[in-house]
Amino acid sequence: MPTWTADAAGRLDAFLAKVQPDVSRVKAGERIRNGQVLLNGRIVRKPAHRVKPEDRVECSAQDEPASESHIVPVDQRLKILYEDASCFVIDKPAGISVHPAPSMALGTETLLNGIAFLFRKKRLPFDASHVLVHRLDRETTGCLLIAKSP
Repeated sequence: MPTWTADAAGRLDAFLAKVQPDVSRVKAGERIRNGQVLLNGRIVRKPAHRVKPEDRVECSAQDEPASESHIVPVDQRLKILYEDASCFVIDKPAGISVHPAPSMALGTETLLNGIAFLFRKKRLPFDASHVLVHRLDRETTGCLLIAKSP
């Protein structure tokens, strides 16, 4: 994902148009509204959002949503039991934690890694803090409801 550091204050869409000569301000605005732009690690959806000097701006590839999560997507071949426009339900297998915990070794794979992969595959913006509607214990198997948006 290309990254730039702002050297002056101004509109986010104008900044992107300046650093990407092949992208118009209108196209930059579309990418921002589509959730493809991070400002200091956070998704910003307002083209008129003001950038300040030293702000870090990242723009994901065309038609690929940005992710503000540090969860690395991993194909865990999760089984989707139900899906609609706002959520999906997956079959959680026993033996895997749903999310990282402070007691876990750094980089331990959890179900969130598989969920992040599903979001990437479906071209949805992923934020680990917004997708889990509930949790199940590591050794519990069952249905897990996943929200597609905050």
